[in-house]
Amino acid sequence: MDMTSWRTSVTGAILAASIATMTAAQAASFAPLPAPGTPQQVAKAVAHSTSIRNVPSNLTPKLTQAGLVTFANTALGNKCFATCSWGKENAKPLVILFGDSHAYMWAPAVARAVLAAHGRLILYSSMGCVVAKVRTYGKWGNPNAYNTDCDKWRTRTIKKIQSKKPTLVLLAERTSDILSGPNTLVTDAAFRAGLATSMIEVKRSGAKVLMLGDNPPFANFVDPTGCVAQHPTAVQDCAAPKRPADVKWRDRHTVEAVIAAANGVSFFDSTKWICGKKTCSPIIGNMVAYRDWSHISPTYSAYLSKVIGEAMRGLY
Repeated sequence: MDMTSWRTSVTGAILAASIATMTAAQAASFAPLPAPGTPQQVAKAVAHSTSIRNVPSNLTPKLTQAGLVTFANTALGNKCFATCSWGKENAKPLVILFGDSHAYMWAPAVARAVLAAHGRLILYSSMGCVVAKVRTYGKWGNPNAYNTDCDKWRTRTIKKIQSKKPTLVLLAERTSDILSGPNTLVTDAAFRAGLATSMIEVKRSGAKVLMLGDNPPFANFVDPTGCVAQHPTAVQDCAAPKRPADVKWRDRHTVEAVIAAANGVSFFDSTKWICGKKTCSPIIGNMVAYRDWSHISPTYSAYLSKVIGEAMRGLY
């Protein structure tokens, strides 16, 4: 089986599982989210995370429920799947969170932070549609085609952002395993140029912009919670390296930081709030840190709301 066919089968299985768990989640009662941690508390928990050997007895959510706890299955998320809003209609500041499923991933943290500031948040997210203006290959339903739908969605959404004149726009995207063609990764040069273009266009709204740097993934689509379930007394056997040997699985948060600085955009280094010096533990404190191979859990995202709030302070 070639890489594209294998990727197709794996992503198809992931999507099917996500739909199944999402449906089950909607039928369940709202899952609780943890109280937010202070930056000091989060830093301490992250530093200790790589020393966790056994699954905590009070792990939240439980491993058997981790797949069911989607953001939409929380009181804060309340059936939010792509485009949603929080806060009163005319509340200020108006904040927009824009990007692919990683923007959705950060919604628990950002929504809490914006509501704490008595503002309004609008989420514009579309699965697989990165912020960078690059031509990508593969999409849900047809992984063997160029994703022109994302090109149209990105253009349309940036126009919406410009028209709304927000105070602050947050950008978030997956940066690993992005294809430009069959078995071909998007080059760093193309990614840099595409991200710079999108940043410039978003800044035309008059808003300040904050780039939420990408987080390291678990290579080869490894399910971290499934791994932990198989290694309950050796949690770190399931940890992901911050910088995988295979370039396919490396995130580009350092590239995002460089392009942000060059275009007058603020940058939030998410990796320092998720990973230790060399690895990223699937469990932080008593929380499931990653929901799947690429996304932090809504539980851990919500826990980071004060950290995100500090990064946003002074930008609105």
